[in-house]
Amino acid sequence: MTGLSDPVVCRTCGETLHGPTAKLREKESEVERLRSRVWAFEADLEHAQGPFMASRRRNRFHRRDCPWAGYLNDFNSIEFSTRLEAIESGYRPCGTCKS
Repeated sequence: MTGLSDPVVCRTCGETLHGPTAKLREKESEVERLRSRVWAFEADLEHAQGPFMASRRRNRFHRRDCPWAGYLNDFNSIEFSTRLEAIESGYRPCGTCKS
């Protein structure tokens, strides 16, 4: 971490910044990195919500709108409310719907 008097080189334009301006630019970059991580985490949360469907005879689980979920019959199908629940039950995500 740099002090207030240490110069910082801007990642965008290559300009060397000195003093409080450099510190501000450094913090702005850090905020952008953290913001992108939050967006990725939110996307993962949306993706993790169910319901998910699986067959008792196979080891893959699917989203309800997956083309492969249409092949599951009522007798052999099992439903999970979360992605984690399906994984903990020994099922793997479908490669088509990327559940």
